[in-house]
Amino acid sequence: MENCRVCNSKLVFHEKLTKDLGEKEKIYVCKTCKTYFINPKPFSYDSSEENLVSYYKDREAGTIERLENVFTKFITINSTGKCILDIGAAIGYSGIVAKQLNMDYIGIEPNKTLFENAIKHVNLINDYFPSDKVTNKFDFILLDNVLEHVYNPKEFFDKVIQWLNPGGVLFLAVPPQDWLRVFLSTNKLIQNAPEGISRRFTLFYDLQQHVNYFSYTSIRYLVNNHKDLKIIEQFHRKEWALQIYKLLHLTTGQYFIQKDYNVSLSNNHNL
Repeated sequence: MENCRVCNSKLVFHEKLTKDLGEKEKIYVCKTCKTYFINPKPFSYDSSEENLVSYYKDREAGTIERLENVFTKFITINSTGKCILDIGAAIGYSGIVAKQLNMDYIGIEPNKTLFENAIKHVNLINDYFPSDKVTNKFDFILLDNVLEHVYNPKEFFDKVIQWLNPGGVLFLAVPPQDWLRVFLSTNKLIQNAPEGISRRFTLFYDLQQHVNYFSYTSIRYLVNNHKDLKIIEQFHRKEWALQIYKLLHLTTGQYFIQKDYNVSLSNNHNL
């Protein structure tokens, strides 16, 4: 197994878990940045069955409400921001919220089925990121439940940051990984429980599609590679729940990350 794809430290074998069809999958962990990995190449999102569209449509109301909260926080952090990029936009619910707030919006979605079922009047591109069809930089970028699918997360994260304007804000969301979820993930009762239970409590609930599992330490490593980046705060749409997460040293897996305006200008001047 290669070195950690976040901090390049040595990986160690964690355990072997069973995925669909009874196949065994090896899980590796980086002891330095607390990131977990599985062996295979990422799942292809070029095309998929129609049930993926149903998955998003069944969650429309909750998704839009969550995005409204995210966009409100965007504006709180950077009140002058106007243009937004959504990487992995699915069927474009983020475009609906952006339109309500009079923002300039572009979404990128590689899955053809999702793209063809996108909400009307949403500016969506059927492509992978980075795309030649995107030429300008952005005040806000959504990277919402994408990074866990990417084989080389550091390389991908570094490319995303290049498209963020000075003062701009990245919303990064990944399945949360912390001490409690790692503990529950080793519990055979949880692993063998019905999907509704195992998906909520275990870290390794989707071995087919998820190849990276990030802790708060993992995200700090990604951010600290950039002198002009800082984690502003974690996000949860319920403030009381966020406080409980903090009290128990758990992570929501959702972060607002800002590119510092002054440092970015200084770096550009030095170039």
